[in-house]
Amino acid sequence: MRLIFPTIKSVNTRWCLKIPQYTIGIRVACLYRLEMIIQQILSYVNEHPDAKDAFEGIQKYWLAGCPSSNSEELQNILDLLVSREWLLISDGGFSPTLYWLNKDMTGEVQLFLDRLAGRDREANA
Repeated sequence: MRLIFPTIKSVNTRWCLKIPQYTIGIRVACLYRLEMIIQQILSYVNEHPDAKDAFEGIQKYWLAGCPSSNSEELQNILDLLVSREWLLISDGGFSPTLYWLNKDMTGEVQLFLDRLAGRDREANA
């Protein structure tokens, strides 16, 4: 299985080392689940470019039907997407922090989603 991921090294060390590494399969399963969550988030904002949500709304609406993730894992994913500038983030202050699509990066986000879709088609062929 070939994974398409923006920064596999950071994901590999930052998120997956928190689970016991008894087999390589655990690490690959972790990366695949994280990639599915990222794909779901990006697909949602790509289809709803004006959507803005707080952390709880993302869990409830953007990730409906997606493999569950714990809060720390989801926060790490959101931080990654913000660092890639694919999502923007509000200051928060006294209100909840909001996340939304960076419309200047729509082309790059679409390219990433197209690559994932192409890889999935190849795997199913």
